[in-house]
Amino acid sequence: MYTVPRKYGELPWYQLLTMAASLAPLPLILVWTALVTSHASHNKGKSLRRILGERTIHYAAGHTSVAQQQFVYGSTLTTYKRWTKQIKLEPVVDELGENAHLMWIGPKRVDHVLFFCHGGCYFLPVPNFQLAFWRYVQLELKRQNIEIGIALLSYSLAPMVAFPTPAKQATLALQFLFDAGVRPENLYLGGDSAGGNLLLQVLSSMLHPHEGVPQIRPTGGFRSLGLFSPWTSFTADTKSFQEFNGIDFLDGRILGAYGSELLDGYSEADRVFAEPAKVPQDWFEGVGELVDHIFITAGEREVMHDDIISVAERLKEHHTNVELVVQEGGVHDDMFIDFFTREKKLSSLTPKVIDWLAT
Repeated sequence: MYTVPRKYGELPWYQLLTMAASLAPLPLILVWTALVTSHASHNKGKSLRRILGERTIHYAAGHTSVAQQQFVYGSTLTTYKRWTKQIKLEPVVDELGENAHLMWIGPKRVDHVLFFCHGGCYFLPVPNFQLAFWRYVQLELKRQNIEIGIALLSYSLAPMVAFPTPAKQATLALQFLFDAGVRPENLYLGGDSAGGNLLLQVLSSMLHPHEGVPQIRPTGGFRSLGLFSPWTSFTADTKSFQEFNGIDFLDGRILGAYGSELLDGYSEADRVFAEPAKVPQDWFEGVGELVDHIFITAGEREVMHDDIISVAERLKEHHTNVELVVQEGGVHDDMFIDFFTREKKLSSLTPKVIDWLAT
């Protein structure tokens, strides 16, 4: 099911036909959504544009393969280059080795930096609307006379690579930033969904060294760790997966299939790095020395809700400054979806993210 072409952009003609046939019913489904399901109680307060956008994501993800999606979206690096060209922003890319890159939104700087790892279940590249979100945040901070560099990691995607490759690439990126002059106390770490999982893998490897992940020795604690709807368990077996499946645009069945595929790439001993919701009680002991503050968000109605709360509680056992924000009525990665549907009224999480970086 998840076999992909050898290179991005390669897809057999029969898969193109299959994808077209799979997506053909979407217009009728959107009409039905507008006429009927848009009036459901869980959609109260959402614009029709937002409701249709969520339905589009849900349907497309459930009716196309990873190979087809990677063909459409390309790589994170190609998405970034297309996006910067579209908005007339100068692309700034650093090569890290190991097929990884740092892509800068706006000018490269070392005094105040957000290092961000995108989600996509480790299979998909960064979406352009997420780049738009961070550019918006950057410009809003600038209006407060706060300049921040935002560096996104382009890491290798599954199934071409498996653990610990993305964690190794993220660690190389952090070392690159240190070598460029970024001080840990001025460095924010941020990740959504699988990107949040990736950052927890990096911190875990600092607490529990892994032979496949280079060891870095920051001179102090990172300024803050932001985990936005982090993917913390690869098994879709909590109550929230049943309760909010069909309400959240994420399909729990698809997410469970992705997670199962990924777990096959971990040894039995390494699975503790994969699922921070299931780590031993003392796993995060010492995390307070690595990062000064932890900021976690979850949607009240997202399928990952229970796993996120579980990880937040586990981190609180070993850190005195963990801030958890559960967005009322929110779904997975809620604030980013506003930029997919180009909403005028933004998520309540967006100003909280801006405040997180401004503090």
